[in-house]
Amino acid sequence: MKEVGHDWVSLCWKKPESKGNRASPIITYKVEAWLCGEGAYWLELGRSPIPQFDAFHLKPQRQYYFRVTAKSRKGVECEMMTKGRVDLSKATKMPAFTKEMPTHLRLLKGTPLTLECEFVGEPCPSVRWTRVQRRPELITSGVKTTPNSSSFTTDFVTSESHSGKYTCELHNVAGRVTNSCYVEIINDERLFKSYERAKRILETGDLTSDTFPCFLVTPRDRRIEYGSNIQFMCKPAGSPKPKVKWLKDGEEIDSECGNVRITEADDGFCYLSLDEVTDEDTGDYEAVAVNDIGQISARFMLVVDEGAEEHYPPQFASPLLSQELGPNVNLLLQTKISASPCVAINWYHNGCRIKNSSNVHKFFDRDGNATLAVANQDCSGQYTCSAFNEAGENTIQAHVTVNNKVKAEDKLFDELPTVAKSSSSNAADEFTVKCKLSLPGEVFLATVPKYEARQKAFTKTGEGRHSLTLTQSDDPDLIGRVVYVVARCGVQGSIYPIKTDVDDSKEKRFIMIENVESTSKAKCDTNEPLEAMCRSGERLSLGLGKLGENGDVVVLTRKDPVGKKCLISSSLSFYLLSYCRVLVHLDRRSCSTAKKTWKSFSRA
Repeated sequence: MKEVGHDWVSLCWKKPESKGNRASPIITYKVEAWLCGEGAYWLELGRSPIPQFDAFHLKPQRQYYFRVTAKSRKGVECEMMTKGRVDLSKATKMPAFTKEMPTHLRLLKGTPLTLECEFVGEPCPSVRWTRVQRRPELITSGVKTTPNSSSFTTDFVTSESHSGKYTCELHNVAGRVTNSCYVEIINDERLFKSYERAKRILETGDLTSDTFPCFLVTPRDRRIEYGSNIQFMCKPAGSPKPKVKWLKDGEEIDSECGNVRITEADDGFCYLSLDEVTDEDTGDYEAVAVNDIGQISARFMLVVDEGAEEHYPPQFASPLLSQELGPNVNLLLQTKISASPCVAINWYHNGCRIKNSSNVHKFFDRDGNATLAVANQDCSGQYTCSAFNEAGENTIQAHVTVNNKVKAEDKLFDELPTVAKSSSSNAADEFTVKCKLSLPGEVFLATVPKYEARQKAFTKTGEGRHSLTLTQSDDPDLIGRVVYVVARCGVQGSIYPIKTDVDDSKEKRFIMIENVESTSKAKCDTNEPLEAMCRSGERLSLGLGKLGENGDVVVLTRKDPVGKKCLISSSLSFYLLSYCRVLVHLDRRSCSTAKKTWKSFSRA
């Protein structure tokens, strides 16, 4: 019951969960009322295509029951009814926020934190504040509540005790609502200022100096029926003004080809239009913005099918298994999802959404295989995989515990893979991965959790022992992130996630590109690093360069003579909710050498 007046009510309800792989989507809801004390029958009030309904012209000062029947093309799916009588003599209003907290708040360590929200409700709702770090906890200190507002304040924030997801919950007899804010504490003042500049650019679009391109608006994944028309749009920003090109399956789209139209409006928006789509239009697309400083690309997908008749909600074809891990053992969770159309998935740890970081890798392929890998951190707790599409939503859970008495073992690994940094002063960027198999077999290192993925092979060094050496310069895509050790012993196989790095919070990681040719010049203040901005999942190509005689930055081609690109994928390198800033630093000593090296700061 959302709201009650003297002769009307506002109803809302949850969309029922669909059962079975071929469940038909809900097309209508029938709403009925039972007037207490007059007759014994249900009176139909109307129908609604959405899970809410407003009923008017009821009898004042009377009591009612209400019933909702959900129907699909196959018939009745389910029924639901109000828990008790609805009394029209007692006006009620479901709690609602009139002023909400920001979704994501970044603060510099040592500054005060204040979260405020305002609300309405009848009767006056009760208020509860909670914070989720590793597990939910009730907040009592620092909370101030009035009849229409509530706030939480602390004078000094630290990353250890104040970061996490904050939630304000309102509850009265009409219902319950929540408003959440994720608070991230930034230790580096330079990085915090960079985030503030990114926020200003997003709000105003004001670019006062040469900057990397970024997207203020990005295209989204879409699904459409055969024969329909569709339009994708993006809005790039940058200085110089970036040019936009569109790609399909890695190939640039020809604007003169068939049903394709590419246009650019005066307000900065760029459009890709497809008319009368067919199966040939299904695929992976990219919008690429390029200027003299670099380029950024946003990926999206188009699916063309027969429409809602062929849709069914996500179903988990394989279970998400609970695990008991030994000490210092990394976590690998895997499941398989069946759905039409394709789904989006989110992972949660103790109710808090898991974000991208160098210790976490999330993988989901077109076959429906979903994987979560967590390395070099505490893995205990409740994990939830949530999958949703246009036809519905489904979740699956697993509980992970860490027991110091449990022996770290695997069905094929006698000794689980470990990573060690070279102790040699001449090999400061070398890492060695070692493992021992219980059966004769082969071992490979891969960036995706698949048995057929064989990116780099291990060398056999003894009875069942295998080893692989990685270097920062030769293997930049395998360093400083979660990768997978894939063991194959005949028909048997095993996959174990590792982070190819040694934890050191003070150490900074660099990507080094050498032997590149200059193409143009762009001014740069060496005291303030150049900055690029990207969303999670976008791909950024940095222009490479060296320090010029007058403090200029010589912007170089995006390919070196060998043909390798300098790519930073934010989905792998950054801990994001929305936008991040990539700081590109110039090292004067390196730039003065004959190698013309630019160190690109990609992770901290």
